[in-house]
Amino acid sequence: MEDLQILSVKDSDKLIAVCGCTHGELELIYSQITEWETQNNYKVSFLICCGDFECVRDEFDLACMSVPDKYKKIKDFQRYYDGTKIAPILTIFIGGNHEAMNYLKDLYYGGWVAENIYFLGYSGIINVNGLRIAGVSGIHNRSDWSKGYYEVYPFQYGELKSSFHTRQYEIMKLALVKDPIDIFVSHDWPTLVGDWSDVRALTRIKPYFKKDLQSRSLGSPHLSALCDMIQPRYWFSAHLHIHWEVTIEHKDLYGETTAVTKFLSLDKPIRGRGFLDIMGLTPRDKIKFCEDNMKRVYSSMRRFCPQGFQVVHDEESESDADMESSSEESKNSTTEPEEIKEEVKDSLKSEVSPAPESTTQVENEEEKESPFSKRDDQISMDLEWLSIVKITHPLMPIGKGRFNFDEYVHPLQEGHHKLILEKEEVYKELKDKNLDLNIPKLKNESLYTQWDAEKCMNKQSQAYIEMLDLDSTFFQAQITSMQKTVVPPPSFTKPDNNEISLDL
Repeated sequence: MEDLQILSVKDSDKLIAVCGCTHGELELIYSQITEWETQNNYKVSFLICCGDFECVRDEFDLACMSVPDKYKKIKDFQRYYDGTKIAPILTIFIGGNHEAMNYLKDLYYGGWVAENIYFLGYSGIINVNGLRIAGVSGIHNRSDWSKGYYEVYPFQYGELKSSFHTRQYEIMKLALVKDPIDIFVSHDWPTLVGDWSDVRALTRIKPYFKKDLQSRSLGSPHLSALCDMIQPRYWFSAHLHIHWEVTIEHKDLYGETTAVTKFLSLDKPIRGRGFLDIMGLTPRDKIKFCEDNMKRVYSSMRRFCPQGFQVVHDEESESDADMESSSEESKNSTTEPEEIKEEVKDSLKSEVSPAPESTTQVENEEEKESPFSKRDDQISMDLEWLSIVKITHPLMPIGKGRFNFDEYVHPLQEGHHKLILEKEEVYKELKDKNLDLNIPKLKNESLYTQWDAEKCMNKQSQAYIEMLDLDSTFFQAQITSMQKTVVPPPSFTKPDNNEISLDL
């Protein structure tokens, strides 16, 4: 992407921040966001973290995280967990392959891990500020793909790794989603990203990707299939420690493009690398087909950072007729590419002032308050997702055996069709109950650790299953992370070819 591409953000857009692997470096990430907000006098609605969040509370959590010993450190999260600090922005994250799995297993369906920091769950969908966000935790591993959930505390040899391997059950649930998704978050890349990438450019940055790209094994093939099924507007990932983006086209049987997904992968949190982007997302009802541009207003990778940006009010934007007219003019123009590039540079100098000044500029004293001057971070559950969780709960795979959910994943299979019909019925039932879908924010550290000893689960998880009238199948098989007397597992673990070195 060229650094001159992003010029303006509409006042109807939602400003969001996205970061790659967090690796516990919350202070660095939050400082970059708040610094940008201070300079521009705007507020970002929320932050999305694409895995390897490392919500480590103590030494016990460290022992339950698969990571080389030299990286076993208690970092920033502990201060946010104990209330010493409060996250300055609503933070939503999914799990990666370096997590305190004992803590995340207690919140299988998702929940608050600290004040203003929300875990999306092993898979899940929520609504934030009018945007529908879906995600799945973990990374792909072929040998564990079809297994059930069998890992319990204390983790045995190899279970630290298998506990964060994505199961087919989670993908099966997401494959039942029919309502449009704005943002999908995963740690792994979908394999099809390689198909739409400039392979030469990608392998120049990461030469060791070449073999996997040639064999189409870079990332998860199952996420590729899911991407083609649900076709989200945006897909954010991490894991491979590179800032990379492509446009994925979804085609019909006749080869015509019917939708596009903007894919963005972000790097690990090191200053000067592309680990954080801030962008404006246009609401779905205000975009045109295949014109959903990723309007980046800030990037931690300097070569992607625009010189500045301006807010364009919706009522002042071009009409459809004006846009069509300008499009015709551009087609008939004989201006050479180099001349166009110079014109863009000149327009930037004249129309877009540096960020701190452009955000405070007003045309008259009566101009209305900027929609970005305050945070709007209302978070709520998704009714379609609640319906899917309820109808698929009896299928939850528990144990080390193999479970095949193919008949429920593929749209042409009878099992899939049956679940879709059940979902529609349950959806109506839940809608009639007028459930309060808002997710209340917890503001006391004791609320994150409230534990039902009899049912062996975090009370947030207990409230979730009671709301949907589910049994505690997943949690009954677990030894709680609150039992600190459990002997931590050994630090040595079996190598995993699907992982990437933290040093890269």
